[in-house]
Amino acid sequence: MTAAPESTPPLPAPAPAQRTARRRVRTSMTRWEWTRAGGMVAVILALHVIGWFTLVMVVAPQHHAIGLSVAVALLIGTVELLGLLAARLDLHGPFRDLISGLDLNVLGYVVVAPSFVTWAVALVVWRAGRIEQKWSGDLSGPQGS
Repeated sequence: MTAAPESTPPLPAPAPAQRTARRRVRTSMTRWEWTRAGGMVAVILALHVIGWFTLVMVVAPQHHAIGLSVAVALLIGTVELLGLLAARLDLHGPFRDLISGLDLNVLGYVVVAPSFVTWAVALVVWRAGRIEQKWSGDLSGPQGS
């Protein structure tokens, strides 16, 4: 009789406390009850997804213009979150170095500078082009009535 080929050793059995806790949870409900509980969780998740989709795609665009401030908040929040995750998870690499190297003060100047330049250019165009005088003519209506 030949010996069985060597294989990897089996995984160690879970500790008795873990085994009994898992068994208690698993056997606390019947298969039908677990199926119903899973269905309820699925329905709740589906309602949340539908609700957020409705809020973001239907309600918010009609009531709030998502503009520059939201984009800036998302940018800064994303940079902060990625930096925090990279530090907590001890990640290494070029992307982590890029995120870690970002200075939020410089990022603030990058956000504010174009806004200020846009405002200054608009003011110069308004004054030099005499926009107010061109557009504020006689608005009382047709004459000769």
